[in-house]
Amino acid sequence: MPVEVILPKVDMDMATGQISRWFFEEGASVKQGDVLFEIETDKAAMEIDAPASGTLRNITGKEGVDIPVGAPVAWIYAEGEDVGTTAPAAPVPAPIEPQPVANGKIETPMSSSQDKAAQTALAVQETPAPAGAVRATPLARRLAREAGLDLAGITGSGPHGRVVKADVEAAIAGGGVAKAASAAA
Repeated sequence: MPVEVILPKVDMDMATGQISRWFFEEGASVKQGDVLFEIETDKAAMEIDAPASGTLRNITGKEGVDIPVGAPVAWIYAEGEDVGTTAPAAPVPAPIEPQPVANGKIETPMSSSQDKAAQTALAVQETPAPAGAVRATPLARRLAREAGLDLAGITGSGPHGRVVKADVEAAIAGGGVAKAASAAA
């Protein structure tokens, strides 16, 4: 029976997520623990490991598309296992509603598959930035790259002057002031 690869919940308030890139293509042979894909959030990029060894098939999770947490994004078939022509039918879990508790805080229960997936998600360790490098979140870097903006020309409003999504969006809305700075350099 194929092993389902789901989109894990990697952030407390995450209801949907986007795969920023796949490290393997359809039909590739993977080993348990290999990095299959990367999820990008506003705060970090998370690499998700393969839950089993076998052949990666039926990739339904496309890059850059919002996918509900817990939804299957691919399946891993054991060697010699019949692949068939369609993806196995898998129910998409309903979103779990937050529930108030006695102390006034809100707790969000996790399903067992979400809990298991959260445990397998690897947080990317931040490495210290080299001298002169611009501090920016992964999402801000991607948005700036797609808009052709130079991060050095954007003033960060995040912790320690870090450039965040809102800063890049403001630069884009401001007529691309950073574009002119990068063109002059």
